[in-house]
Amino acid sequence: MKQNNGNKRLKALLHSLISFVTRDIVKTLTIVIAFMLFFIIFFFSRESSGVRRIKIEDYIVGQPSPRELVVDRDIAYTDEEATRLKMEAEILLVPPVFSMEREISELVFTQFDTFKLNFSVLIRQGINGENLFLKLQTILPGFFSRQDVLTLQEQPDIQDILILSEALMVEYMDNGVFSFPSGEVPYHAVVKVFQGSDTTNSITVKKEDIFTLESIETEIQRRTDSGEFPPEWQQSLIVILSVFLRENTYYNSDFTDADRKIAENSVDPVSGLLVEGERVLQKGVIVTPEDLVKIKVLGNHALTLSNYSIFGSIFYLVILFVLAWIFMSPLIIRVSIKRSQMIIMISGLLVYFILAMLIIRLGNFSDFYPISVLLPSAMISVMLTILINSRVGIFITIIYSLGLLLQTRMEPYAFLFALFTGIIGSVAVSSSEKKGYLIRATGILALSGGIVLFIIGLLKGLTFSRLVSMLGLGALNGMASGILAIGILPFIEHLLNAATPSRLMELSDLNTPLFKRMLVLAPGTYGHSISVANLAESASREIGANALLARVGAYYHDIGKIDQAEYFAENQTVGNKHDELKPTLSTTVIKTHVKIGVEKGKELTLPKEVIDIIDQHHGSGLISYFYIQAMKEQNGKVKPEDFSYHGIPPQSREAAIVMLADSVEAASRTLVKPNVAKLEKFIWEIIMDKVEKQQMRGCELTFRDLETIKKTFVQILAGHFHTRIEYPDMKNQPELNGKNKK
Repeated sequence: MKQNNGNKRLKALLHSLISFVTRDIVKTLTIVIAFMLFFIIFFFSRESSGVRRIKIEDYIVGQPSPRELVVDRDIAYTDEEATRLKMEAEILLVPPVFSMEREISELVFTQFDTFKLNFSVLIRQGINGENLFLKLQTILPGFFSRQDVLTLQEQPDIQDILILSEALMVEYMDNGVFSFPSGEVPYHAVVKVFQGSDTTNSITVKKEDIFTLESIETEIQRRTDSGEFPPEWQQSLIVILSVFLRENTYYNSDFTDADRKIAENSVDPVSGLLVEGERVLQKGVIVTPEDLVKIKVLGNHALTLSNYSIFGSIFYLVILFVLAWIFMSPLIIRVSIKRSQMIIMISGLLVYFILAMLIIRLGNFSDFYPISVLLPSAMISVMLTILINSRVGIFITIIYSLGLLLQTRMEPYAFLFALFTGIIGSVAVSSSEKKGYLIRATGILALSGGIVLFIIGLLKGLTFSRLVSMLGLGALNGMASGILAIGILPFIEHLLNAATPSRLMELSDLNTPLFKRMLVLAPGTYGHSISVANLAESASREIGANALLARVGAYYHDIGKIDQAEYFAENQTVGNKHDELKPTLSTTVIKTHVKIGVEKGKELTLPKEVIDIIDQHHGSGLISYFYIQAMKEQNGKVKPEDFSYHGIPPQSREAAIVMLADSVEAASRTLVKPNVAKLEKFIWEIIMDKVEKQQMRGCELTFRDLETIKKTFVQILAGHFHTRIEYPDMKNQPELNGKNKK
């Protein structure tokens, strides 16, 4: 099941990639241009090689060097010959692997049990000699020779010998009777044995404990000499064990080769290092074989460094872009990245990497501090978390930290500082529904930046004075990142009209002219919107959705009713306007409030996420009251689509929650003497009705989420209808218990 889910997700990712490239040419071109710009930045960030081209054929072992060779930069290389020898030794040290076949052991025990039972009966019946041999031949043909039968028959303690033989057979078969392909026991100190079909667990058997059919006589002789059993039993034991024991542990070449492959792959190459300034050769000095190895390293490095650097940067960038595309998939981040958001994201990263390039190429920064201390890494993470969500903030943090790793020639401390401060910044603003959250996040960034850089100083083994300076510098970086985010964020919010926490908190103010007008003209709608907001906010918080967005969306979801408030039941005090209208006209009036609400939302320049909630809070649902009324009047000759909303089903979790809260809140007013049991059943029926009518198919809510939403709605509505409500005893409700069992 897990594999099928993984395949489905992979297919979905591939499908979305193909659709993305073919349907949105602007985004595709943006990514291509961004890739080229990033490559140019990374290419100029990395220093070009100063190693001149070397003609290796000019250097001959035993001949004077034609020129002096000095290493102009650190070069790490692999000693291939030493690595090969090391690898061969590791492979030879891998113990052979054997597989034990339990079926053979069971057959041996069965055959011996048959022999022991019948032989004992025949002896008690006084049968001996040729008759005993022939009787055994009918039971176990070909097992015993006449001499074997005679040896056993003449043994007075045969019953004790049979019992001991059985114990020895169990011991040897359980430990393994080995079969070696070459006939010789390997030189390894131990061998590895898999018992039965279980290939996850194995045992090791020492060389001296290995038992074969050829060692039966030697083993019995050894144990006889040690006094484990009488000498007169020795020959009978050898006869019985030789007859019944079978090889059950065989050499497994596949498992052995697999272990040897693992050992081969685990061998670390034997590395060498040419240090900057090292004099490999002086002019006129005789070239040795060791010198020639270093000369080849210098020559190969000079010839291939430039190409390797270019292709390596390209491949690295391709991987980064692929990772970014995977991370930014709606299946992972649970939102769709808009074109404007993508452009802002790419622009921010370009500025970030250009700044890093300038620091690398023009700066003379101390070796004690990672260059990421001069970069506002956490600012990008904070802003993307606020503008989109925390997942995007964290994933982009990983991407730009890996990009910084390429720019700094794999300098780990710059990567670590950028990564940890960026992730901490995203986490610090992930719960941002209260005022002053950015100021609090700035304090957290200052503290965490100092701590992270202090730990890096400890890892580098710096002096106390350096550690103190790193603590202060890290705190300064965190504070600067937070202050820059505070200063730039309002501009980005205005540019994108983004549903950021500060913008949503501004929109949640109910003292604006719009809501004052709603309170006067549509008081029922006003109260309904407040109740829906309470339900939607609580449910969103419980499942980890954007609770603030859900609350604001619920406040605004019915603003299209203000100008025609008297046509909606919650605002009617005397009479019903629809009594005078035909069902088709009433349906048109009801449906219009969604379109009017969207238009008003655009006039108010509401964020797109809020407008989407207004547009999707009824989805494509059926207006059942007027549909049924029209069915009665026209004898069923009506189309359901004529009495359905023209919107699309919710495309976000928040929009779906507002839809459910809207339906539940409105319908709950019709309940008579509600209790918890009624509410649970009633709310779940509403939720499942939306599911069955395909209104939940685009919002990524799981059934676990729906169950949590139901419980939240029940808790809030139970408190709304009753200050204290008596919970029914489920044990005394047989009809409910019966349903649960089903």
